[in-house]
Amino acid sequence: MDRTGCPPNSVTFNALVNGFSKQGRPGDCERLLETMAARDIQPNVVSYNGLLEGLCKLERWHEAEELVRDMISRGGRSTPDMVTYSTLLSGYCKAGKVEESRELLKEVISRGLRPDALMYTKVVASLCKSARLGEALELLEEMIRAGCCPTLITFNTLISGCCREKNLEMADSLLQKMAASGVKADVVTYNTLMDGLCKAGRLQEAEQLLERMKASGCAPDVVAYSSFVYGLCKSGKVLDAHQVLEQMRDSHHDPNVVTYNTILDGLCKSGKIDTALEMMEQMASSDGCGLNVVGYSTVVDGLCKLGRTQEARSVMEAMARAGCRPDVVTYSSLVNGLCKAGKIEEAVEAVREMAMEGCKPNAVTYCSLVHGLCSCGRLAEAERMVEEMSSGGGGGHHCPPSVSTYNALIGGLCKAGRIDDALKFFQRMRSQGCDPDGVSYSTIVEGLARSGRALQAEMILSEVR
Repeated sequence: MDRTGCPPNSVTFNALVNGFSKQGRPGDCERLLETMAARDIQPNVVSYNGLLEGLCKLERWHEAEELVRDMISRGGRSTPDMVTYSTLLSGYCKAGKVEESRELLKEVISRGLRPDALMYTKVVASLCKSARLGEALELLEEMIRAGCCPTLITFNTLISGCCREKNLEMADSLLQKMAASGVKADVVTYNTLMDGLCKAGRLQEAEQLLERMKASGCAPDVVAYSSFVYGLCKSGKVLDAHQVLEQMRDSHHDPNVVTYNTILDGLCKSGKIDTALEMMEQMASSDGCGLNVVGYSTVVDGLCKLGRTQEARSVMEAMARAGCRPDVVTYSSLVNGLCKAGKIEEAVEAVREMAMEGCKPNAVTYCSLVHGLCSCGRLAEAERMVEEMSSGGGGGHHCPPSVSTYNALIGGLCKAGRIDDALKFFQRMRSQGCDPDGVSYSTIVEGLARSGRALQAEMILSEVR
């Protein structure tokens, strides 16, 4: 620009500072400010704000605070403005520096500036995330007293905070305060409160909230209905949840995969597995919402818990035909069901199948198989499996045995009278950082006592006293 006879001015430099700042290069911003001063171009508040943004992005708080103090001392065109304070406040809030954000808000007010709703809301959100709901509500009142009207986002943030803290009465009170303030609640507002009520099992109030939504002109969406379905299923009211599904269809709100998975889970947990199978078939044959791995896995688990392992296998085959690959949860449910049914060979084969499909068994899978092997007296295989879990040998992968896996093996060894081997694995679990639990101690102590080694049992028992 200099060679063309058009030297850069403050606008040019400020644009460059802003660009470097957004790239997280405050060092380059500082060099540009030095170049401005050398060219007798006085940096202004826009220049410094660009540098401040870069420092905040890198969480260089001491330098950021020093810069603001320097801007104040320089005064004139360098005096901090609302952009300055908003930039620093945003940085504090993103970094979880709640105290600093509160103090900065007070400083803004003390300097005769009026924080806007966005600044207040950022601090409110920061307080809510830190579980300081009381202070967030106090700040709302301060905001109103200062003549700054809370926005929809302010109220939604507070209602979300109330629901997280299970203070549903306050959440509802805020909903009423919104209406009194002329702020219209949106679907996010209602869905947040709906979720809180359903998780708390307050289904009558949740149902009333659905009606309040309709009356206010804010039609419940699939998220609101899904939350209600979840609450009903959690309370064991699966048939009522099924009726809500029909209401959704009647009101032209097609249930999504989350809604269906929730009902499938409720049906399986309440023992209504045949109804779950019917729903699964309807979903698989419909052109709309299809099943995903979560839905299939839920049904597989439900069947396995009832000992209907052959049907579980059939569901997995249907799953594969539909182009939905079983995951570790699906296989683990099958392995657990086969082991409990005494079908150990099939369980071992299922684990091999997992490996061939590129699905790595996890601690839950191995625990079920180790327990199954021990139950049928195949202790050598169970021991080898635990060894392979620790080392990743045998073509497997490293998957440290869980306390439940060790407990299954130790219990099996004790029942077989192999106390020394049981002690070996008891000591190994501790050396590998897997702390024994109450079951571990009671199993080994009982095994030692039954084998006449009372003194050794007393020594181990003394560790937990």
